[in-house]
Amino acid sequence: MPTGRGLASIDSQEGDTMFDQVNDGYCPQCLLEDKRVELMINADDIWECPECYLQIHNCNFFFMAVMHERGQGDLRNISAVGRVRGKILTKASVKDDFKADTSGFRSEEDFRSFLLELF
Repeated sequence: MPTGRGLASIDSQEGDTMFDQVNDGYCPQCLLEDKRVELMINADDIWECPECYLQIHNCNFFFMAVMHERGQGDLRNISAVGRVRGKILTKASVKDDFKADTSGFRSEEDFRSFLLELF
């Protein structure tokens, strides 16, 4: 059974939430609420959460960037689980959502603050 790693991950043995910057295909915002929701591909070929509409772009082999705008929920039936493994979550660049700001999230609080600024 996958552990559902993300910024907050659910430890499958203990059920505790812990801070982690690695994503394996689950929505990191939902993981903060102890919900394991698979990211899905949307009509623009961007990973999107079907519950909170958080969008995450696959920047390169190492990074996935959380974009500054939420999606619209126009999803296809393609899950990130099994396709995304061990990607480091970071912010999208302020100038270009399709480029990673590799400074990343310093803490869970930093990630939560970023979420409050989304459109």
